[in-house]
Amino acid sequence: SRPILFPRFAELKLAAVDTPAPCCGAHGASRRIWPGLQALKLLEIAEGQDQQQPEGHRITVLFFASALEVMLEDVLVELLQQHTLSEALSEAVLDSHQGIGRRRDLFGQLAGTSLGDLLSEDWGQEFLRNWNTLAARRNKVAHGSYYYRGSEDVMTVHRMRNSYFRAFAEMHNHVTRRAATPR
Repeated sequence: SRPILFPRFAELKLAAVDTPAPCCGAHGASRRIWPGLQALKLLEIAEGQDQQQPEGHRITVLFFASALEVMLEDVLVELLQQHTLSEALSEAVLDSHQGIGRRRDLFGQLAGTSLGDLLSEDWGQEFLRNWNTLAARRNKVAHGSYYYRGSEDVMTVHRMRNSYFRAFAEMHNHVTRRAATPR
């Protein structure tokens, strides 16, 4: 059996409302599953691939990068809900900010802090660099011009799988704290 690429999701018990949430201790009430089910499904598909085979790695790159984009969009939707109740306006803003770079910039505009500032520690800066690399590789896979770089690409995914959950938890928690702060 292959090792689990994304082990943190095997440990998630967020839907068990009788178990206190590890971040805030809340219990007894329904809570939203985070990351969302769409991201979890993409991560599950990425996890099921054989990283040692070029085709399996291509699929991992495609689905892992897509999962991160979905997770970022989920965070942006939360931020947009803090700024407007209009779903049409939120959708228009997201549609006008396509691409990972533009969406990361949008996070900074809406959250009042850039991702670079939020993830300022060494691990966070490495995550952001690796995310740029992964996004570029995903685009090459999607457009049919990807060249498998063997262990270099496998290591990028490996480094990211050790930090992406923490990075998105930082983003999510920043957005949640921002929502709880009176303005």
